[in-house]
Amino acid sequence: MEERRHSFSVSSSFDQRLSLVVFILVCSTSFLVWPSPDNLLLRLFKYVLIAVVFVFLIHSLWRLGDWQRRFSLNANGEGRLEDGEVFYILKETRVTPFVCLIYYVANDKKQLLPIWADMLSDTDYRHLCRLLLQAKTKQAKSHLET
Repeated sequence: MEERRHSFSVSSSFDQRLSLVVFILVCSTSFLVWPSPDNLLLRLFKYVLIAVVFVFLIHSLWRLGDWQRRFSLNANGEGRLEDGEVFYILKETRVTPFVCLIYYVANDKKQLLPIWADMLSDTDYRHLCRLLLQAKTKQAKSHLET
């Protein structure tokens, strides 16, 4: 008997953008500790690399405006993405009050889906956390039995 699937629809959130901004700031400060090369070619390479990293990170921040995902999940850790692709939750999945880092396998490919708490209502986020923890517990029990 197939267990009941619970549907979730998430889109970009303030916490997700804030996390990316903090990451951009950390990357920016790391460039401050790089030595200043005397060679003009190395200095040019450094500045080009800094520009490429900033363009990529700012582009990523801009693309978050359109980001959204729909998926369904059951307590066994089996789910389905909006395009019908079936996935399975991995035991590496982490659940915290701030973010759920959902590691899953779909089409033999390991992927990560971070879900920040403010992407869902409080009730839906708690429900997602319970489903993920139940799936991890069932995986641990089945792993111990084998």
